[in-house]
Amino acid sequence: MAGIIFFKTADLKTIGDFYEHYLGMKLWLDQGQCRIYEHGNLRLGFCAADQADTKGTITFYYSQMQDVDAAYDRFGDIATDSPKLNPQFRIYHFWAKDPEGRDLEFQHFLAPDYDLTQTAKPLTILNADSAKPKLLLTMLLPDEAMRSLEQTFEVKANTQDRPLMKSELLAGIKDAQALLCLLGDTIDAEVMDAAPKLKVISNYAVGYNNIDLEAAKARGIAVCNTPGVLTESTADLTWALIMATARRVVEADIFTREGLFAGWKPQLFLGQDLHDHTLGILGMGRIGQAVARRATGFGMKILYTSREPKDLPFEAEHVDLKRLLTESDILSLHLPLSTSNSTLDR
Repeated sequence: MAGIIFFKTADLKTIGDFYEHYLGMKLWLDQGQCRIYEHGNLRLGFCAADQADTKGTITFYYSQMQDVDAAYDRFGDIATDSPKLNPQFRIYHFWAKDPEGRDLEFQHFLAPDYDLTQTAKPLTILNADSAKPKLLLTMLLPDEAMRSLEQTFEVKANTQDRPLMKSELLAGIKDAQALLCLLGDTIDAEVMDAAPKLKVISNYAVGYNNIDLEAAKARGIAVCNTPGVLTESTADLTWALIMATARRVVEADIFTREGLFAGWKPQLFLGQDLHDHTLGILGMGRIGQAVARRATGFGMKILYTSREPKDLPFEAEHVDLKRLLTESDILSLHLPLSTSNSTLDR
């Protein structure tokens, strides 16, 4: 069963632009005087009328607290308050309004075992030492890394097993000279302005799209990441996904665990062989090459698309995108997201 929540609107175009282009919902069905938009399992319908129906609340659910913070960063100009915890209903949320005044709620439900008593003070100074530069750490790292950090910095760390809320990050960073953050932490101009002494932001990740690089540059803050450290590990996991998909491992596992296996059948979860088939690599960078190199052990033909042909230590053919898509049995994408490749058909 599926459902759609309908509202009357006095301005179908403005509301349509808001929900589709501003909030990023997908236009699911256009019936002329009624348009239906989709976001995950939520479908909202708006029908043209003389007077808008603005009663009720439209709630957008997020699986993680930091996603609510990210939504606030994106939609803050329509917000009517900032993200906060509601202990009574065990939610983390903020409110906003659409152009006709409907209440919008951006919300995360706290896990049943979430400890509300510790929410107020997630940050702890682990090694008080005023002679050392101050570092804010947004989540604890493995023991060896922690020992290394404490030798150099006075470390203020999030000691709870959850991401920091935006308000906690802003409060905790004010005296920091260095920030060590995770990919899920949104580090924008507001965060940087809350830390007048901040000199460096280090991302515990290869990627850095969670950091506003222009804002950091304008404030003279260095930004660091960890390129290359996950190349081989990512290639291993890519092959785990390729093999699980081709051989239908996950489906067969669920089938068996549910007690449905009654014996072998010729076509039961038959899947697809990998040996002697063609692997297509879209983006032959470090990870793409590591994935392709593993394919040689399966005797696969390797095709790839990149800006220029590569001098590779294994046999692979450089082809255009059309041929890559036409001839590949398995296609593995290894492109950084950018404006030039956000849609591959351009």
